[in-house]
Amino acid sequence: MDIEKLATAAVTTYISKTDCLSPFISEGDKEPSWDGNIYLYKNKLKRKDDCIGKVSVQVKGKYSTKLVKAKCKYHVEISDLRNYELHGAVYFVVLIDEKMDTYIYYNLFHPVDIKRILLRVGNQKGTNIDFSRAPSYTDITSIFINFNNDCDKQVSFVKSPSFTVLDIDKITEEQLPIKFSVSCSGKNLSKVFDYIFANEVFLYAKSPIDGYPDKPIDKVLVRQLGHIIHEKVVINKVTYFDEYTIRYSKDKYSLVFGKCIIIDCFNGSSCTFNINLNHSVKEQILALKFIVELLRKSVFNLGNKEFYLSDKTNFDINKFEDRLYDLQKIQNVLDILGVKEDLIIDYDEYEPNYYLLNILIKVLVNKEPYNNNKWDNIQRVNMKIYNIYLPLIFIKGKNGESDTFINELTSDIDITLRFENGKELLAPLCILLGPKDYQSISSLYYEHIFKSLTIYGNEAPLIERINLSMLSMLLAYDKTSNKELLDVCISLSEWLLVNGESLPIEIRLLNKLQSIKRHRFLNSEEIISLQKIAQNCRKPDILTAVYLLLDERDKAKQYYKQIENKKNFKNYPIYSFMK
Repeated sequence: MDIEKLATAAVTTYISKTDCLSPFISEGDKEPSWDGNIYLYKNKLKRKDDCIGKVSVQVKGKYSTKLVKAKCKYHVEISDLRNYELHGAVYFVVLIDEKMDTYIYYNLFHPVDIKRILLRVGNQKGTNIDFSRAPSYTDITSIFINFNNDCDKQVSFVKSPSFTVLDIDKITEEQLPIKFSVSCSGKNLSKVFDYIFANEVFLYAKSPIDGYPDKPIDKVLVRQLGHIIHEKVVINKVTYFDEYTIRYSKDKYSLVFGKCIIIDCFNGSSCTFNINLNHSVKEQILALKFIVELLRKSVFNLGNKEFYLSDKTNFDINKFEDRLYDLQKIQNVLDILGVKEDLIIDYDEYEPNYYLLNILIKVLVNKEPYNNNKWDNIQRVNMKIYNIYLPLIFIKGKNGESDTFINELTSDIDITLRFENGKELLAPLCILLGPKDYQSISSLYYEHIFKSLTIYGNEAPLIERINLSMLSMLLAYDKTSNKELLDVCISLSEWLLVNGESLPIEIRLLNKLQSIKRHRFLNSEEIISLQKIAQNCRKPDILTAVYLLLDERDKAKQYYKQIENKKNFKNYPIYSFMK
């Protein structure tokens, strides 16, 4: 039994059944790593002028008595892969049983695939690779056309010594724009989707510069595709969504309205209505308004097309209306407090969080008094409700006024600071925020906080409190590594350097440089300014801070031993450099 001849004959027969592929495969295996080529044509006439490319192939035969499966492994020589690297190759493995029946398997070795394999195997002479069962001869044409197109796109990259294989996980994490394209034989658009969901496609990172080629990443099996339709979703002339998304998968397509509503359509016949309310309160309210109105009218429009809800037996409109009413009260509370985040309710943790929401609804929406024997008439209350953190001040109403809560993050109400010398100064509520607050506060409030802290003037007692706010932010940054919070620290330290003349210049400069040092290395000018402080100062706490920022640990420890109140020094953010 001549295994190689049987193998090449099987592949030749298989390819010859197609309309647009022509095999030229040698039985003698005369070339070092190739057995021939398969030519690609625009149509079944297969004229010279209609040739659109060729794909190099290698065919290997193997006697096998094992049960035929969807995949098989085959040992491929690395020297062959190196020869294929520039233009790629299709590698066939034909299993032949004792009855001389043949079973064709294949692998598409794109140039980038080969480069990835070579990086993985190092100095090995060969490696075992998975091969997939060859599809029907009607499907293989599109596979070859797309393989040829992808190889053409990748040639310029594998030739470049600076080309590095991209990690698809990193691409996903950084949310870089990616694309893929496919060509299919046949005129029906459904054939394109059939191809995409049945075969791996090669992804490319979109070039940031027009005219430059997209960078190849890796092959993936696409499970779902979607695109946005810019048409309004309307019921009774009321627009609920300005656009919607169509998602395509192997056996269905779905209409997606907002984030909570998905209508799955199976093979153009039956449809299912799916409602997922584990999203923000605003998204839930929008979805519930749409659902309630749909249950009342039984019809909605997508652009100019009208759709009917024929079966409402599985929908409880009263339940949806009750949920909508509760959510609207919650949103009312968020609006009154000026909350900028979208509240996302975790229904597994509903009861303990709703207890806090219920207090706020009772006081702010229903205007009912709230009595808590442990609270003063003016009481600072921190509430963590699902994903949002609210530093609030509760104020007990007097003389017939209602109780209320004030949000320190958004309120423009002044507070009065009274000092030991009898001086009184106006300050923003956010001056009360401490390190633990800043660990939880959303970055959506940073701009308001910075503005509030810097518009009340620069009198000495106020500057001291603003400086403490900046140090609180630094302490919070050291716990969270929140880069946006560090940016606020740097901006506030720069403002204090210019406006905080009541603070010693070395304190202002140290606070600015310790903020910057958390972001980057200090430059030569900044280092010189620290050296000047060291020359002119004799205070051990200042010198400890200076040498910590200069990365001179031994000197820093020497002066730290001289600090009388070490416990106080440890509470400052500069101490983190000692660790």
